This record gives sequence, structure tokens and C-alpha cells, in this order.
Amino acid sequence: MKFKVSNLGKINLAEVTLSPLTILVGKNNTGKSYLASLIWALGNIDSPYFWPDWPEWPIGEDTVPNWLAEFCDLDGTLIGRSLLIDNDKAADILAFIRDTIDRNLPAYLSEIFAFPGFSETKLSIEDADFQPFTISIGPDISGDSEVSDKDEMILWVDFGDGDPKMRLFFAKDAAGQQFNQFRIVTETCGHVLFGPDWEKYSRQAYIPAARTGLMLALPALQQQAFSHHTEQAQTPFPATLRHC
Repeated sequence: MKFKVSNLGKINLAEVTLSPLTILVGKNNTGKSYLASLIWALGNIDSPYFWPDWPEWPIGEDTVPNWLAEFCDLDGTLIGRSLLIDNDKAADILAFIRDTIDRNLPAYLSEIFAFPGFSETKLSIEDADFQPFTISIGPDISGDSEVSDKDEMILWVDFGDGDPKMRLFFAKDAAGQQFNQFRIVTETCGHVLFGPDWEKYSRQAYIPAARTGLMLALPALQQQAFSHHTEQAQTPFPATLRHC
């Protein structure tokens, strides 16, 4: 996957081609940790942090491609279904991702870095490591999940990559349907961006150097030290520290 980023910390402009193992080499204070954090963030595209407006995704409208929203509507029949993600559908997904990045990037990076200084940051996805794949959804009728009440039924979602299938609880309520849609849509986005290596990216962890970690965490540490409302205070550590 290739992308360009500008005005990210000390980075004026960077063009990056990612592989499952990407090593950043350079002098001190040239922005490597900023870039590493951004790569970590892209690898967690299936996290709600990347989609702050996902609970308001309109089903069947332009925010999520119509064909994908309809495929993710698990409130109807439970007969197995499948969907081929070809080049045209991948283009729709990339347009959806790019639009989300354009709207949400400053807020997303502020959450990642626990610092609101990214209003001028721009990120452009130049190319994806896309290979056509098929999504299949059906009831899991193996073992303890074989039940007669479909309200308790477990669904499997297979992305055809040989990795373990995603398992979802069939949901009749709006919140449950919304969560299932989010899981399927964001996993599809990851497969479109990163191709067959998506599983390697989605499991990555980034632990910043001690100096960088302290620098990013310092505002939160100060807030905690001077807060007189410790019972209610939330400590906004950078996401790379909270989720590594």
C-alpha cells in the first residue's frame, strides 16, 4: 500500500510504500515516530477510532457503498450469501476510505497522539495492494452454536484469505445490526487496502521509544498530577500507548 502524508509533526512531505515489515531509518528528530504512529493507525483501520462517525453511518446511502450496506443487512434471511469484491467494488471502497480520511483525519490523529495539532495534516492513499476476494456469510451450525432460536445464532464471515473466519452474533436490534455492519465493512476496507497481508497489518503493535512515549504522554501525566477530580478524570494517553 502506498500513501503520501504532509504536515505531520516534523514531516513536511513523505511518500511511503508499506510492506509487512517496514523499517524507518533516519537521524533523530526527523519524524520517524510520527510516521510509525501513522502506520500503526492505518493498520488499525478496523478500530472505531478510525471511524468516529460510524454509529451514524446511514445504511444504504452514500456514506457506505449501497451494495455493501445491503450485503451487510443481516436482519433478513439467514441463507448463506457471498459477494465478490472486484476492481469496481474496490474502487468504491477506496473512495469511501478517502472520503473518511478527508473528513476525520485531524480528529483521528489528535486521538492517536493525544495532541490537537494536526489541522493541516493531509493523507492521500495513492495505491492499494488489492487482490479480488469473496466475502461469504452464513450460519455457524457447528458445536455449541447449533441452536433452534435464530436470535441466538452465530454467523461466520469468511473473507477467503485462509485466516480464521469472523464470528458474529445474529442481531435483531438496531445496535447489534450496526455493530455487525461495522465489523464487516471495516474488515472489507482492510482487505482492500492491504490485500492478502491484511492479517499481518491488523495484528501489529507499535511501542514508541521511551523518550517519544514520555513526550506524547506528558500532557496526560500533567493533567493527572494537577487534577483534583481523580475519580472522574480520564487520562488521554496516546492510543499507541493505551493499545499496545
